[in-house]
Amino acid sequence: MNSLRAIFAVQVAPAAEQRKAWELFNQLGLPALRDEHWKYTQLHRLYSQSFAALQTTQSLPAADGVVIRQVNTGAFKTDRPFIALNHALNAQEWLIEVPDNMEIRQPLWLNMMAGGTSSIIAPRLTIKLGRNSKLTVIERYRSNAESMYASIAVTHVTVGENARLEHCRLQDANRASFHIGSIDATIGQHGRYVNHYFNTGGSVGRLDVNVQLQGAEAYAELNGLQFATGNQVLDTHSRIEHCVPRARSSETYHGIADERGQVVFNGKVLVHKHAIGTDAQQSSRNLLLSPKAEIDTKPELEIYADDVKCSHGATVGQLDSNALFYLRSRGISEQEARALLTLAFADAVINKVSLDSLREDLTQQVHARFGNKAEPSV
Repeated sequence: MNSLRAIFAVQVAPAAEQRKAWELFNQLGLPALRDEHWKYTQLHRLYSQSFAALQTTQSLPAADGVVIRQVNTGAFKTDRPFIALNHALNAQEWLIEVPDNMEIRQPLWLNMMAGGTSSIIAPRLTIKLGRNSKLTVIERYRSNAESMYASIAVTHVTVGENARLEHCRLQDANRASFHIGSIDATIGQHGRYVNHYFNTGGSVGRLDVNVQLQGAEAYAELNGLQFATGNQVLDTHSRIEHCVPRARSSETYHGIADERGQVVFNGKVLVHKHAIGTDAQQSSRNLLLSPKAEIDTKPELEIYADDVKCSHGATVGQLDSNALFYLRSRGISEQEARALLTLAFADAVINKVSLDSLREDLTQQVHARFGNKAEPSV
């Protein structure tokens, strides 16, 4: 861990704000197994690596009506070490703004790729939607080669009054890589934020999603699919805060673990004292395809208001034996039957994406990559 700090320190630029971020990062310290929110993430894999260069390739194509520019972030506050590290490594962020009363019909694709072996990328995005605006964003983290690298990614989202944002985040980097990311979203009155997260890549893939519903009648929907094979560790932590009356939230996360893969989900809903009329629903469903795989799921509710409707549930199980028997009785082989049931489990989340082209692409990827993974492991 100390060597990791030393490697990062070499790459910190002399800018004053970056030095302050580096100092804060050192004060906070890197998460360890004793930290409750990180005990399953197996960060020792990241800490044991050496990173020699900071290289980032970011593709942000323009879209009519959207303002996209790079800005210096300046002063900030955080109690999360990887956000501090992101600021220490990168003095700038991409600011994406949609003006009031503007509907952007063309989806905006944001592609983040590593630039070399043993590199670190630290992209930072801020997405702001004005009143009555609408936008779809696809944020993708990927790599072309099997080289080892790390991405420390930060995204901030602000959804204005009566605005609509559909935010898709895809993490499908190679199995030698590491992804540590965060999304912090604030939703205004009558605002609607829908997040889809597909976590299938990397040796370790971790995302923290934090949403604050700060306007009456605001709505947040979080959907996620994590598919871990080999010895992958894929981890999602969500936190939704209902800060005002009559806000709604819905969470649907599916996890699939095969071979020695590990899937982690921790979801917390916090209902503040005056948030009467809250409606919060959370579901975590998980599928084990191998006796050597592991799934850790922990849904949480913390309620300080009366007159609310909140529920959560979590399941961990294997493929339905009755469904398997039915398919086998129709002449389908066991491998094909297991594949069909596994893919149907994944499609339940994929089908929540409204963008047809992306939904079709995700379906093809899952079928191509995991269609033969439903065969029983030994």
